[in-house]
Amino acid sequence: MVISATAVQGKVAMILNDREVVINRGKEHGVELGTRYKVVETVEVKDPDTKETIGTIEREKIRFEIAHLEPAMSIARTYETYTYGGHPAFRDNDSLRRHLNPSANIMPRTDVKRIRPSSQESTGDNTGPDAVPIEIGDVVVEVTE
Repeated sequence: MVISATAVQGKVAMILNDREVVINRGKEHGVELGTRYKVVETVEVKDPDTKETIGTIEREKIRFEIAHLEPAMSIARTYETYTYGGHPAFRDNDSLRRHLNPSANIMPRTDVKRIRPSSQESTGDNTGPDAVPIEIGDVVVEVTE
């Protein structure tokens, strides 16, 4: 991943709830309302034979949008959605969906991606089993593409 020299970078300073985090960058760092950020993790790759590190890769965990701005910090909220459940035949067929009961189990559901502290196991709490693990100190990078 190539990070633009002008992209604002920071870190997760606090996890507020299953959709919001505080980042340690704000208006005085060039952050603006509505700007989108992604949380990235660096993964160390080891050679299976020698056990030595052969490099690192950066992976995107989740994206946020700035919802509240202060001089030295910001509150960022998840915005991406995903669709789950339902019978595959109904996922992309709007005409069939209009004729069925929307609460039927065969209908797919759409929800906003959620987060959970990485130390918290997925136990069916309100964050759900697909919640993305986030830690205080995770790197946050402005989305510039």
